[in-house]
This record gives sequence, C-alpha cells and structure tokens, in this order.
Amino acid sequence: MIDRAVPSLGAAFAAARPRLDTPWEDETLRRAYAGLPATDLSRHVLERYPEALAVLPVNGLGWNDLGDPRRLLATRERTRTALVSA
Repeated sequence: MIDRAVPSLGAAFAAARPRLDTPWEDETLRRAYAGLPATDLSRHVLERYPEALAVLPVNGLGWNDLGDPRRLLATRERTRTALVSA
C-alpha cells in the first residue's frame, strides 16, 4: 500500500531493507528518515486504499503512536527484549 500511495516512501525503506539486522541498520534508517517528506500514514496511505484494510482483535498489547523515529526505535527495542525473554 505504501509503495502504491507514496512511492518515494516505499523506495526509501526498500533501499534500507538490505541493511536491517546489520551494524549499519541504525545509521541507514536515520538517513532514510531524514530524507523523507512529512507523510500522514492515515491520510496519505490508509484512506486511499480502505479495501485493503482489516481489523483484528488483539489482546495483551498497548498502543504507541510511532510517528516519531525515537518512539519507533524504543518500541522496536522493547519488542526485541520481549521476544528474547519469551
């Protein structure tokens, strides 16, 4: 959906994909985020393709607005820690 709605956003993350889980991941993602235009995921992506969305019940999870790279990275770290502990 992101690739179709905001091709530049999809391209930025596709370029970063090969460096995920490598020592260069953090710097690559910092550069990717720094070069992105402001994008409202709800308005620019989700609203454009409502037929592609689904809602599922999920228990045991909290909510975090991931609109800021620091919150995203903190959530990623908490998730990794939880998975390792499980």
